[in-house]
Amino acid sequence: MPILGMSTFCVFPGQTPAEALWLAADAGFTGLEVWLGPQAALPELGGYQASDLARLDREARRAGLALSLHAPSGEMNLASSDAGARQGAIRRLTGCIRLASRMGATTVVFHPGTVPAHTLYAEYPPLAGRVPRELAWQDARSRCADSIATTASVARREGVRLCAETMGHERGTVTPTAEDLVWLVDQVEDLPTVAVAMDTGHCALSWGVEPAVRILGSRIAYVHVNDTARGNNSGLRGHHAELGTGDIDFGALAPLLTRGGITLSLEVISFTDPEDVVRRSLGRLRELVKEAGRAPNLKTPAGR
Repeated sequence: MPILGMSTFCVFPGQTPAEALWLAADAGFTGLEVWLGPQAALPELGGYQASDLARLDREARRAGLALSLHAPSGEMNLASSDAGARQGAIRRLTGCIRLASRMGATTVVFHPGTVPAHTLYAEYPPLAGRVPRELAWQDARSRCADSIATTASVARREGVRLCAETMGHERGTVTPTAEDLVWLVDQVEDLPTVAVAMDTGHCALSWGVEPAVRILGSRIAYVHVNDTARGNNSGLRGHHAELGTGDIDFGALAPLLTRGGITLSLEVISFTDPEDVVRRSLGRLRELVKEAGRAPNLKTPAGR
């Protein structure tokens, strides 16, 4: 049976992790992801200091919630061409791993990073003819792989799993295709320690949910579950939306929904009625898991 979790992102910025933990326990979740996003830089939002986060372990155990951690994504680029910036990103991710260990969290989700030169190619197209674009991406991917390998050694010692998130929708991402993410994860050659966190909304906006499940296969150990929809002008009218309000065909997730040990973490957000959105989305997620369990001849992609 998968862990059904929710991210503290769901109730950002109105609730602290401790308050989100109470909501998760009351709603019937079995997991909680602590999202270390921009709130760390916002004033008057208590509960995000390391000492406060470490106290969540006791409350989570009492509530029967498995904890996970989402590393900061802003200003943390594991593929940076600037050695100092890259080392800073490695130190920050390493700190998240150690914090997760102190909290009793078993997983740290992180964004692989972006290709520094992508903005130059966008602003000055002739550069692509002088310096091949693919060369810049290959160089960045190699730097990112080295950064992950460095942090993976720490994660292995701390008993924490690293999950690289699917970021195909992000401009300049170091993993523009699912195959790029496969290559990146496989460089470490340690699937239990370094795996994939699939975001359903991100995949719907880039590779597609079904191709992502098929290509990434057994590397997927964690899923951010959210809906997304496109408007009539093909622009987004809903992202990280309540399950069932967008265009995603969640049937494509069926091979993952009955996989033992996987975490299915809601990452939905509403600034008007966040608690109701979370509770309704959990109900829909439970239905999807039940439907997958009843499906005959269900097969998990071979993947790796």
